[in-house]
Amino acid sequence: MKRLVFLLLLLLPAWADDLRDAYHRAERLLPVNLRSLVLYDSVVPHWTGSGSEFWYRRGPNEVVLIRPEKNGRSLVDATQLCKVDPAGCAAPAPATPAGVASPDGRTTAFVEDNNLCVRNLVNGNNIVLTRDGTPELPYGVAVGNEERTALGHAPDFAISWSPDSRYIASIQLNTRGVTRTSIVRSIVDGAPGGETFLYPMAGDSTLPTAQLVIAEPNRGTVRIVKSERWFLPGDSPVASNPLESDLWWSAHGDRVYWIQKSRGSRTISLWTVSPGSGQGRKLIEESSATRTGTSNGSDLRNVRDLSNGDIVWFSERDGWGHLYLYDGHSGRLKNRITSGPWLVRELLYVDEASRSVFFTASGRQPGRDPYYRHLYRAPLEGGDPTLLTAENADHSITFSPDGRYFIDTYSTPEQAPITVLRRADGAMVLDLERADASALLKIGWRPPEPFTVKAADGITDLYGAIYRPSNFDPSRKYPIIDDIYPSHRRPIGFGAPRFMPDYGQSTAELGFIVVALDARGGTMRSKAFADAGYGDLAGRLDDHVAAIRELGRRHSYFDLTRVGIYGHSVGGGAAAEAILAYPEFYRVAVCSAGILDMRVAPAEWGEWWMGPRSKSELLQASPVALAPRLAGKLLVVHGELDHAAQALRFADALIQAGKDFELEVIPNRQHNVPSHPFFIRKKWDFFVRHLRDEEPPADFHLDIAIQP
Repeated sequence: MKRLVFLLLLLLPAWADDLRDAYHRAERLLPVNLRSLVLYDSVVPHWTGSGSEFWYRRGPNEVVLIRPEKNGRSLVDATQLCKVDPAGCAAPAPATPAGVASPDGRTTAFVEDNNLCVRNLVNGNNIVLTRDGTPELPYGVAVGNEERTALGHAPDFAISWSPDSRYIASIQLNTRGVTRTSIVRSIVDGAPGGETFLYPMAGDSTLPTAQLVIAEPNRGTVRIVKSERWFLPGDSPVASNPLESDLWWSAHGDRVYWIQKSRGSRTISLWTVSPGSGQGRKLIEESSATRTGTSNGSDLRNVRDLSNGDIVWFSERDGWGHLYLYDGHSGRLKNRITSGPWLVRELLYVDEASRSVFFTASGRQPGRDPYYRHLYRAPLEGGDPTLLTAENADHSITFSPDGRYFIDTYSTPEQAPITVLRRADGAMVLDLERADASALLKIGWRPPEPFTVKAADGITDLYGAIYRPSNFDPSRKYPIIDDIYPSHRRPIGFGAPRFMPDYGQSTAELGFIVVALDARGGTMRSKAFADAGYGDLAGRLDDHVAAIRELGRRHSYFDLTRVGIYGHSVGGGAAAEAILAYPEFYRVAVCSAGILDMRVAPAEWGEWWMGPRSKSELLQASPVALAPRLAGKLLVVHGELDHAAQALRFADALIQAGKDFELEVIPNRQHNVPSHPFFIRKKWDFFVRHLRDEEPPADFHLDIAIQP
């Protein structure tokens, strides 16, 4: 025995050093440390007018000027940018009061004392357009505005100017009887203080509603537009990007269009009104037993109004997301534009002169990853689409303002991005950039390995990715971590680490195999695929279990006796549900800012995900109801300012059930828990301690800044 103890003591320092080295490798591979290691991986165009010329920054001191008509690509010193595009180097505009400026720059619209106001920026005069606004019936703001300002963010006004600066489209909310909630700031000088704001919750008897308002500031008039009941339980219907807004103006400003949704988005309709009328008109309506317009992930924003009044509309009525052409005057369907067992992803440009529509779609090219986007052109009258981007990769597309050219950045998880300029017919014009990932590869980063497995139904193909440590040894057995997010998780393009606060490779460095799977219930496939997880917070956990077991049969290095799971936000709720619903499979779970009690989830998201349900039904669909089933090791981490009641209600249920678990609350933190160094270290240590069955290195310090 003494000899054995002596040998173990000799081995311990080497083991400790190896694990500490693994932590250092994991730290190097955190996304925050990778973002500067890939050069020239994107092109952000600055168009010099309404045509096709543009410039972009290639580095801090280098600007690239593109003149497509001359096949010209020239480098310009950044100090000479004024000669290329005077607008690009103009001095910042003078500060104006918070609000939304008119297109002509002469007026700004804002909200004061719950009323809609405008300020003439030439003479400084203010005009109050409405006078009946109250805290329960405010103008110009959406429900989420109170929480935004309570947490220190700039106000978000629901205000949209007509193109000629004559009219304003806005809303008046009705929040009578709507739930309010509070958060407490502990890290303040003096006594902790509370912030209270509107917070409609899933299953509430009363949700906020809105009515459209059209104002004409020069005449001081305001019209309330009549329509059916418009539920608006969350963010503003007016987005800064018009192509992502639920409300927009026609090009000439003679019509306003907006999308109304029922509770849970089971019915979505398109409405229109002329600014001089007070009577809205419903043009199109879509209904579903689940939710409508979601399988492409764009929430029915693939809609365009044409100059003749016709409407290009997105619908999943046949089980796949496709485009349809409607008569915008009568609301009559003219024809289908696209059809087939594949999905339209983004409606990018409509060329009315050639009667053509340009869009990305996935799943149409046989033998390719069904999540890859390709660009197509199709006649507005319908017909076979023409493929414009042939490369077997995911294509991100930006059209020039005149529609004659497009910028195409394409990549795969293994191939760094390539950016080219093409004509609208797909013909190559110029190579713009080829990303340089040599510095990334030099520190040990390796792309994940893609895989395909069958879902738990034994029929549906599922796609995923495996992350392995850079010192991977196929003769060893590795614990498994399921990295879950129910809508979509695995990387499709090379740039995924740039946009994710955490991802599988850094965690894998600690001696794990990390699996990211897109299970049924996710977006970007068929409607049936998305509906397979409808009403379940975690999506299809049975798909995750089936997939990992199948991978274990394929790969001898998978240790299926040591499986853990990690998720953030909805994924955090999924991770908690997984260890409770499948205690024989998942041994360890880390839940970051999880949705753990659907009764206190926001109505806008919660009812979209679950459907309109009673509070008792929402309880039974939440991890909190499964608390007595906990058998493994569970870590719950939440931000203090992120509706911590989610974590505390779950903790109370676990305590009442007599269960052991760990709970951490990060002070003064909102929803972005995964990028906080405290959480990263806690997560790593928890998995090392309970999946590797080893003690983490003591006093390891992550040398990264706290991200906001």
